Amino acid sequence: MTTDSGNWDWSRLTPVLPQYILEQIAPVPPPQTCYGPDTVPQRIRTFLWVTLHQRHLTNAERFRRHLAQSALCPICYLEDEDLDHILRRCLPARNLWNRVVPSDRLAIFLNLPLVTWLRDNLLHRQLNSSFMDGWDCQFAVFCWLLWKDRCTTIFDSESAPTEDILTRGLRLA
Repeated sequence: MTTDSGNWDWSRLTPVLPQYILEQIAPVPPPQTCYGPDTVPQRIRTFLWVTLHQRHLTNAERFRRHLAQSALCPICYLEDEDLDHILRRCLPARNLWNRVVPSDRLAIFLNLPLVTWLRDNLLHRQLNSSFMDGWDCQFAVFCWLLWKDRCTTIFDSESAPTEDILTRGLRLA
């Protein structure tokens, strides 16, 4: 549904979609093919959608809903477990990002607002896209693996070392 120049093909969209849908599509950038085909598995794309909408049931959210005794992270017990903590500040995430992101870019990488950080990395706008081909896919896989490892640690009492997360992430991306 895009033109050869990469813009929305309004001549094909207008006859089949109501005006209010067209107005919702207009501000959204069309999909780009210059980065190659989308190789991220559907389960990871779904995870990213839920993450961008901040709908994961973290301990902070469970505590807010009176479903948990504490909002603290059950892995490190250092701060409340929200998405930002799971994906950037908890020890497994810190260890991973310290291994993957160049040290001169780490401060910027870790301090953007969460949604900005996610979108910038997924849309190739983050500084990191210049040091690694396919950064958007690798970033998506790493985030999903951090979440998956968090769930495995909590529900199965098993935790993967950073090296395993890194190896699986590079293999999957």
